[in-house]
Amino acid sequence: MNYAVISTDATLRAAVAEALEDGRLGLKLTTSLAAPFGTLGRDVAEDLRRAGVQVAVLDISEDAELGLRFARFLSEEISSLTFVLVGPADVAPALLLEAMRVGASEYLKRPYEYAELAAALARAARRLGAAPAPEAREPGRIFAFFAGKGGAGVTTAAANFAVRLAETSHQSTLLVDLDLDLGGAATVLGLNPRYSFADFLRNLHRMDRNLLDSLVDHHEGGVDVLASPAQPSGAEAFSREQIRSALHYLRRNYENIVIDLARSVNAVTVAALERADDVVLLTTPDLPSLRNTKKVLPVVQRALQGGNDRIHVVVNRARSNSVIQAKDVNEALGLGVFWALSSDDDAVTESANEGRPVVYRQKSKYSKDMQGLVQQLSAATNGKSSGGLGGLLRPFRRSGKE
Repeated sequence: MNYAVISTDATLRAAVAEALEDGRLGLKLTTSLAAPFGTLGRDVAEDLRRAGVQVAVLDISEDAELGLRFARFLSEEISSLTFVLVGPADVAPALLLEAMRVGASEYLKRPYEYAELAAALARAARRLGAAPAPEAREPGRIFAFFAGKGGAGVTTAAANFAVRLAETSHQSTLLVDLDLDLGGAATVLGLNPRYSFADFLRNLHRMDRNLLDSLVDHHEGGVDVLASPAQPSGAEAFSREQIRSALHYLRRNYENIVIDLARSVNAVTVAALERADDVVLLTTPDLPSLRNTKKVLPVVQRALQGGNDRIHVVVNRARSNSVIQAKDVNEALGLGVFWALSSDDDAVTESANEGRPVVYRQKSKYSKDMQGLVQQLSAATNGKSSGGLGGLLRPFRRSGKE
């Protein structure tokens, strides 16, 4: 694996050269430059490309902003390039975020020890080595929450499902917000995310468990969260193949992945549905929601290649006196209702405003129903029966005219 170092500090350049002389690591220093960033141009990128450089050690100590701009320039010229940055100890958080976005896998603060530098160089190599996942563990299971119409309560359902699943299963669980424009899963859980799924995608080529842990937010309920970007990213910014690769990586690192999908049919949505083991298709007991659910159902079926047994229709805001009942949903979709979540607007709204999952409200009807959904869906995905749905769906089955 070929390295380059760019620094006006002769001591650093010598230390990098010494660390890479260890033949056991299989690392090689091919380029060493002492020029300031302001004097370097496009020819440097071409030289690095010809030398086959995969990791560049950049010393940004003298001017961090200029150094990061140069790193961004190099990353645009050589998309596969990753960086080990050496800089001041008091670097601003915004600069660290920018460093991650341009492809820095390591940030070494001055003053550093030689052992720290050598370890950082070795870690960068291991990250690019794409070590295989452990063979002992089965790939994680993906639950995708989707609806054909906004306002169906997908985000609330996905977030609360993930929290309750993590708590009851005692398995590693990740909530992914794939509404890349207007996602709000982190808000429902009271989190203020530092990074997002977009940052994860941009760094997928050098991802390892340590980097993944630094990108996710950890909720007190035991669920990790990859949030939606703070500013709309646009689903068109990412390809279906990128989403497939991302989910493939995540299911190697988590036992359960819960996805909150945008309420639109785009490349991101379709790719996630194709990778899903189970799709929770939410609708509400009203005609507009039911019509849109019927419209998107063929999209879900195509993505799952006709696997209707993996589509679980869940009626949210269910009331016993609703005009539209379970039999109407069945007739419209050709699928039976898998579960119902009771209408409990006060508890759901108050919980969202507090940034605290509604499943923590033990007296909430929604909370009890969500617990049932987790149990029932877990049983279904494990090929077990938990006694049917009659107890919960009985109120919803009754017609409002009876």
